[in-house]
Amino acid sequence: MENRKTEIAVQYCHNYRQRTPESHIFWVYGSTRQSFDDAYRRIATELQIPGCEESLFEHRKAVPRELDRRETGPWLMIIDNADEYGIYFPPHDKALTESEQSEYLAYCLPYGAENGGRLIVTTRNTRVGADIMDDSPIIEISELAPVDARKLLGSKVPKEKWEYVRILKLSIVAKHHQAASNLDNAADELLQELEYLPLAITQAAAFVKRHKMTTLRFYLGKLPQPRLNAPDVLSMQLHDSRRQPGTPNAVFRTWQISYHQVEVENTEAANKLSLMAVLDHQAVPRALLASRDDSKEVAEMEALQVLLDFSLIQGDAEGEFFSMHLLQQL
Repeated sequence: MENRKTEIAVQYCHNYRQRTPESHIFWVYGSTRQSFDDAYRRIATELQIPGCEESLFEHRKAVPRELDRRETGPWLMIIDNADEYGIYFPPHDKALTESEQSEYLAYCLPYGAENGGRLIVTTRNTRVGADIMDDSPIIEISELAPVDARKLLGSKVPKEKWEYVRILKLSIVAKHHQAASNLDNAADELLQELEYLPLAITQAAAFVKRHKMTTLRFYLGKLPQPRLNAPDVLSMQLHDSRRQPGTPNAVFRTWQISYHQVEVENTEAANKLSLMAVLDHQAVPRALLASRDDSKEVAEMEALQVLLDFSLIQGDAEGEFFSMHLLQQL
């Protein structure tokens, strides 16, 4: 899930550093070639690779070569938000010369087999992750369980804010236990309305924190009329120090990024997503999305796979019914 994958990677970095305090940890924003190159330049400087300050220094080749040296020691590299297939791999399995390989970022990653190095890739595009990691396991991040979603909401909204909500409730109702119950109900109802989506929960918490007089109940009241209010309260830009500066991280903006990439990669996939947006968001039959032209069957399978790869839709085990997040229909 968006944002949660990055938080899991951050926590893994903390755990890895505790286990191996002598190791190097490198964070690479992998959403664009520019952000990738900027990170590699910083890594080259940190590792003091000879010539790294020169203008013609080939950091894409030098950094993985340096990290793969046995003497470098253990390291961990996170490639975060590696979503766009075209900047990591050439089209249609195109054969590349050695000089052409550095144009595609998948060929510029270290292996670390000789010195205990580790590589983690976070992505919304399953195809990118699978092709980069090859035989390594793919870990899909599922939606939060209700108890975990509540913990996330509690960690994002400061304690005094929760207490303020309780005080506000006490001014309306007479008994403290009833106030606490109302608070719990507001939190649980809000989480259910947001379908336990981590980024949406973070967005809600940010809105409540930013507006002094706002309560969870007030925020919840903005969601029942989604086409009027939800885009407003879920489009506020969040500050997150773990994300690349300038990277949109509001709920709707992050989905817009994925949708734009789908439009570029597969027009048919974008059309099917638009069709699903006007249908019930659950259990959409595959037959309803299919064309009457049998010759397009393979193309339609590929289109649906693109949407699945970007986690814009979910399918059942048989691939006969599909669903999308309720908030995406807004």
